[in-house]
Amino acid sequence: MRKKIEALKRTISSLSFAAGILCTALAACTDEINDYEKHTPAEANNKVFISEQYASLAFSAYRTVEGTVSNMDTLIAKLVVNCTEPAGNDLSVKVNIDTLLVDVYNAKHGTSYHKIMSKWIALDKSTLSISEGETESDTLTISLLRSLDENNFDSTDGYIMPIIIVSASGYDTQMDYNRRTSYLTLDVTQENGVGFEEENNVGLIWNAADFSGYDLPLIAYTAPANDVNVELELDNSFANQFNGLYGTNFKAFPDNTLSLPSTVTWEAGSSTHTVHLDYTGTDEELSGNYLSVVHISDVTSTGEEPIKPLTTDSYYIILNNASDVSFTNDATAMPGVRQEDRSGYTAIPTTDVSFMIGNWESMFSGSQLVTSSVASVTIDLGREYQNVTGVYLRAANNLMAPNNISLSYAGEDLYNDYPNISVGLGTVTPSGADIYIPFAQPINARYLSLNDMAPTSSYYSFTNFYIYTQN
Repeated sequence: MRKKIEALKRTISSLSFAAGILCTALAACTDEINDYEKHTPAEANNKVFISEQYASLAFSAYRTVEGTVSNMDTLIAKLVVNCTEPAGNDLSVKVNIDTLLVDVYNAKHGTSYHKIMSKWIALDKSTLSISEGETESDTLTISLLRSLDENNFDSTDGYIMPIIIVSASGYDTQMDYNRRTSYLTLDVTQENGVGFEEENNVGLIWNAADFSGYDLPLIAYTAPANDVNVELELDNSFANQFNGLYGTNFKAFPDNTLSLPSTVTWEAGSSTHTVHLDYTGTDEELSGNYLSVVHISDVTSTGEEPIKPLTTDSYYIILNNASDVSFTNDATAMPGVRQEDRSGYTAIPTTDVSFMIGNWESMFSGSQLVTSSVASVTIDLGREYQNVTGVYLRAANNLMAPNNISLSYAGEDLYNDYPNISVGLGTVTPSGADIYIPFAQPINARYLSLNDMAPTSSYYSFTNFYIYTQN
């Protein structure tokens, strides 16, 4: 019995000793746990942030009417991040671009900034470092990869790029969620100018009977604060110069049949103005194609605001009234050789079209297109063909030809320089399925346009398109 009691005492003593060791160990663990929790983001004391100095990286570009930026060559910004206490060890701060914040910024500030595409911006690094004992990181360099000139950054609404702290790591450190974003902004001021809209400065008239004059649409970048005087010149001799450059056959309008005021006053507060060009001749005087041009020679404000002519300072009046085409159903009446290779042909729609079957390019492969739309299309032949003598269109059947087709063309140089100008060939009223359209004279063309086509009844349809050349 006594042996059992002594054994029990030794067991209790051993358990007490073990318990003491365990408590000591647990106390040590508790200190380590408390120390560890101090490092976790929820409890970290040292906040990494973007200071007010760098929260807004604001730039301003002044664009001239010529499309260049006069006050800066490119855009390079510098950014550093800070921490609220000297770093306990080396800190690592990851940064990135976040275009999703653009809409948030605009909604909050009532702005309409366009986002700068992330592919247009280069960051020289994605991770910044704050050395132990310091409160400021090394420098992030932000560079714009696109030119400020031309049409890259031309909106006066401005442009914006948000840059954010993604994460911060290191002893007793976390990012400050309320101060982790920098906004790079580019505000654009446009020098005011008066002129014509780029690529919309051609007045194209297809029938002399419809021509009694034309309204020229003037525009300004911004509505002038004062009345503006615009001086105009009518150059009716420009056709000869134009023909020499592009091999076209335009005529000058008959003498003294075109007139417009030499000076017009543009009232303050409006960004558009209309000037009327008057034609005082008769349609019997007009046979063929005609070209004249109106130039803006000077622009002056009645106030002190600077204003200049826009680079698009000319407006072209084109009257396509030629009758150099005919229509036949007889293939033997077509001069020249049909060009069978159509692999390089593409269609350039010039009006919106709804197709029931196919599309414009269906007729380059013998497939059917069907539409009820009043439509025009330009056909790019893929290269400039010499001595084109006519075109052939195959309608789906005898009832599916359009009620008329007005044809025009352009060579490669003319289209590249003036994509809205084409030379009229004339208008035909086709019928039947085989539509052969021989030209009165061979032409050199890369672009052929079929204009103002409309259904005779409900629909029109083509299944083939070919050109003919002299050889």
